[in-house]
Amino acid sequence: MQQLSRTDLQALLSDPARDVWVTLHEIEQVPTLRGVFAAMANALRSSLPPRYGNVQYCTGSLFISRGKASTPFHMDYGSNLLLQLAGEKRFLAYSPNDPEMVSKQSLGEFFRGDANPPSQVYDPSFDQRALTVELKPGLGVYMPSTSPHRTETLSRDLSITVSLSFVSPLADQIRRASLFDTRLPGLQFLPDPVKYGVVAIDEWLERLKGHDEVRHKSFKRPAF
Repeated sequence: MQQLSRTDLQALLSDPARDVWVTLHEIEQVPTLRGVFAAMANALRSSLPPRYGNVQYCTGSLFISRGKASTPFHMDYGSNLLLQLAGEKRFLAYSPNDPEMVSKQSLGEFFRGDANPPSQVYDPSFDQRALTVELKPGLGVYMPSTSPHRTETLSRDLSITVSLSFVSPLADQIRRASLFDTRLPGLQFLPDPVKYGVVAIDEWLERLKGHDEVRHKSFKRPAF
């Protein structure tokens, strides 16, 4: 990972012979992007189906690349909405309900803090079950929480993608049910509402003791 000045970055991006990959996280903290992010986040929040509940946290990222670039197979805690602004990119999304790709063990590792769960190993055969989308400017794709995905550029042209990642009560239910299974494996037979209810009460008691509110490490600040 390398930090660059704006001048150096512009020089790299303007050189068609160089492979460049730049990620800017928490764009809501950048003054020149804050207004754009707020408009997008508010539009997202107002258009979500009621079953998602109230969005708790939302953060934005900007992905800029030129040449050969890819994002490896991984999953995120937040649900993600990606919009392609420039260039073309192949996006592959995999079902979060496929136990071969997202096992209870890998979820437990993930929610304990491992962004790359050791038990979650990508197999090229997974691509046969993937939703594959070729993103062009103006096209977007949505991924629910813990849905594995990966991307790859389709040309050497400049590619710009913006992402909104958000946490809703629906995602917290997944997290709490997984943590319950990890802490009390002998009670995995209990229904999920009981599991996330027990963990929610435990987290509430921790907050009463003065401990920080539980958040995933990828969400450092509430956006609204």
